[in-house]
This record gives sequence, structure tokens and C-alpha cells, in this order.
Amino acid sequence: MTLIKQIIKQTHKPEPPREFTGMNPNLPNEGELIFDAHFESGNLDIVVKRRELEYDLFMRVDTNTKGHHQWFYFSVINPPEFAKKRVKFNVVNFTKDESLYNLGMRVCISRESANYRWIKGGDDITYKLSHINKQPGAEGGVHKGKTYFMLSFTYEFPKSDEKTFFSYSFPYEFSKLT
Repeated sequence: MTLIKQIIKQTHKPEPPREFTGMNPNLPNEGELIFDAHFESGNLDIVVKRRELEYDLFMRVDTNTKGHHQWFYFSVINPPEFAKKRVKFNVVNFTKDESLYNLGMRVCISRESANYRWIKGGDDITYKLSHINKQPGAEGGVHKGKTYFMLSFTYEFPKSDEKTFFSYSFPYEFSKLT
């Protein structure tokens, strides 16, 4: 082994993936939706409350790709204040410019009270250019390089204190293969 390869091997230690912490961990969870992706295939990375009853969701990069974002899988527990209220979810960092959502595809939804049976749902579904493209980047300019697209949908929580899963398509986890 050459000296350079030895130095690289000794100094290059990949960082472990960071844990999903949901919304800002310093904010109280009281009266807020509780987001989670700490389960097999969950890929929610960051949640930003955009305004009352509207959330921007950033997904993790798809595995084994160079920055591709196309699917989502996360859960939400809604407190009593959210029962019978319509909440808007914006998945803001997709990289594909076209989507079957523009042709009538619906979001996959699974609720605790329905024995976690998956159904197609969501309302007011749109797929368009993301508003994060207009936000200042780290150097004070607009984001350079990638153009992001956004899936938006609304969902009315029928009950309170219930875990609800949202997914791009019906999930099929790796553990089901073995």
C-alpha cells in the first residue's frame, strides 16, 4: 500500500448518518404535530412549520444515489387540537420535474384506527416547482445547481392522538424480503 493510500485510510472516517429529530427539538411538542421517521424505510429529515396548519418537509437523499429525492415515508401523531382540521404538507425537495401526482396519483395513508390498512388519499394534491428555489443560499444568492420540486397535499385528521403514516407508494420494507 502506498503512503498516500495509508494516510487516506487513517484519516478518512465516514460520519455516521445523523438521527432524525423531527421539528426543532428545543420547541415544546405541546399542541404540535409529532413527526417521526425513525423506522425502517422512513426518510423524513427536517420539518419546518411554515405557518399555522402548514409544514415544509425535507426528505433524506435516496439510498445509493447522488442526491436524488423522489419518495417519502413518515408518520405523524396529531394532538387533540388537530382533530377535524386540514393540515397542508409540502414535500419541498424532490428532484424529478414530472410526477404521476399531476395525473391523479394519490398519497398512500395508513392510520392506527384502521388497523394500519393502506389507502390512497389526500386532497388538493399538486406537484410543481418548489418555493425553496427562491430562498437565499449559503452565499447570499439563490440555490445553485439543483432545481427542486414540491408535492403539496392536505389531510384532515379524523381523530386525535392517532398515528398516521404517509408514503409515496405502498411501503415494502427490506425486512419483508427475508
